[in-house]
Amino acid sequence: MNLQGYCYAPDVSFQQERIFFPPCYVGVSSTQSFSVKNNSRIPLEYEWRVPEKYKYEVKFHPNKAFLQPNEDMPVMATFTPLKKKEYGVSVPFYVRNLFDQVKNSIGYFNPGSGTSVAAYNSRSSSQLGISTLRKDIQIIGAGSDGAIKISPDNLDFGTITVGFQKNLAVYIQNSSNCNLYIELKMVQSSQSDNKHGMTQG
Repeated sequence: MNLQGYCYAPDVSFQQERIFFPPCYVGVSSTQSFSVKNNSRIPLEYEWRVPEKYKYEVKFHPNKAFLQPNEDMPVMATFTPLKKKEYGVSVPFYVRNLFDQVKNSIGYFNPGSGTSVAAYNSRSSSQLGISTLRKDIQIIGAGSDGAIKISPDNLDFGTITVGFQKNLAVYIQNSSNCNLYIELKMVQSSQSDNKHGMTQG
C-alpha cells in the first residue's frame, strides 16, 4: 500500500507591509486598500487585533474572514486620528488553519475504517493539527489641526441698484499639511448692523 499526502502550514502575505496615510484633519477618516493572500493550499481564518489604545483610530474591514487556498482578498484600512501627532501603529494579524471536524473524522473517506482515539472536543489545538501564525502590519499617518487663510477679510459691495448685481472675489488658502473640506454659509449679521441695512457672509 502506498500512502501519499501533503502537509501545509498557514502562510499569508500582504500586498505591502506598511500602509501610509496622508496627514488627516483630527477626527476625519482616510482609507487605503490593500490585499491579503493565502499562499498555502489549506483554508485559513484570520483576525486583526488592533491594540486597545488605537481601536477608535485604526480599523480594518473585514476584521475577520476566511481565506480559501491561494485566495487574494482585498482589505480596507481606515485611519481616523483623534490627536494632533504622528502615528506609527503596529497591528497584529493572526491567522490559523481551519479544522474540518467532519472531513477529518475517522472513516470519512473510507466508511467503517480506523479507530477513534479520543473525542475531538477533548483534544487540544496542537493535537488537532491547528497552528496559528502572527504577522504585523505598520500603519503610518499623522493628525493635523488644519489652518486656512481668507483674503480679503471683508467684502464691501458698496451701494448697488435694486435688480443689479456685483461680483467680488475671495481667496481661500489651505496653509496646513492636510486636505480640508470647507463649506461657505451666509450668516445674518448682528442687530446693530441690521439697523443700517447691512448683512455679512
